Amino acid sequence: MHEDVKWLFGIIIMFGLIWYVSFSLGRGGSSGTASSTSQRETYMPVPANGSAYYYGGGSGQVPQGARQSNQTMTQSQQALGALEKTSTASPLAGMLRIGNVSAGADTNGAYEYVVLQAAYNNTSAIYISGLRLQSTITGRGVDIPDGVYLPLQNSTNENQPIILQPGGVAYIMTGHSPLGYSFRPNECTGYFTQYQNFTPIGLPARCPAPSSESLPPPANQYDDACLDYLNSLPACRVVLNPPRTISPGCQTFVTTYLNYTQCVNRHKNDAGFYDNQWLVYLGRDAGLWKSRREAVQLIDKNGKIIDEITY
Repeated sequence: MHEDVKWLFGIIIMFGLIWYVSFSLGRGGSSGTASSTSQRETYMPVPANGSAYYYGGGSGQVPQGARQSNQTMTQSQQALGALEKTSTASPLAGMLRIGNVSAGADTNGAYEYVVLQAAYNNTSAIYISGLRLQSTITGRGVDIPDGVYLPLQNSTNENQPIILQPGGVAYIMTGHSPLGYSFRPNECTGYFTQYQNFTPIGLPARCPAPSSESLPPPANQYDDACLDYLNSLPACRVVLNPPRTISPGCQTFVTTYLNYTQCVNRHKNDAGFYDNQWLVYLGRDAGLWKSRREAVQLIDKNGKIIDEITY
């Protein structure tokens, strides 16, 4: 009986060893296969649009490196576009713009003009003489001329470069100036409108009222009739023949002091004497700009673009 028990235990142990070895080999082979599969990572080629697709392992996501490459490509393209635009843009871009183009139906350009506007937040004035207005459609263009800072009557007026202060406006008119030159309006230029027609941009009549002017002594020569007459006079008007019903001293004041030259002498040092605008005349007999389907550029002296308007 003892020998039989020992033999039975031997058989059980032998079968146990066989089972253990078989189980270990099967598990190890399976583990090795899984490990090999998990280490295989397969990528499809990057398509033409720069995106990438990942498969193998089941994530289904674009790899981080591919995403960064795509972003870098987009940023490079944007940088190149910005560089190309910067290479043709003037340093004055954003400081000076074309506000409007008015191309009249007339062929002689008398009612045609371009409005230039200096930015209000500019920290300095801008020279606009020598800048060029150019049509990209027809190729027609013109350089902005010089102008007269303070017009003088019965004197020689010298042209000088036109400067736009912050917020300033320049009306660039194709036709001829009634004065024969471009100029900066002031508190007294309304006197010019009495005998001359300013088109297409008129002059404001903002001259000092005759009744507000200081009267030269003696004061007793200005009676009530004189003062009533001065109160009745409009601004910016020269009176050649005042009524005889007012005193001789009053008549002399009216004919001597109520005119452009005396207005300038009295007020040229006043704050706000000059308007923040220029009336610029190109002196041409034919229009420059199309009435529609037009594109006009403002170009600096180096050929770089300051601004462009299309309509």
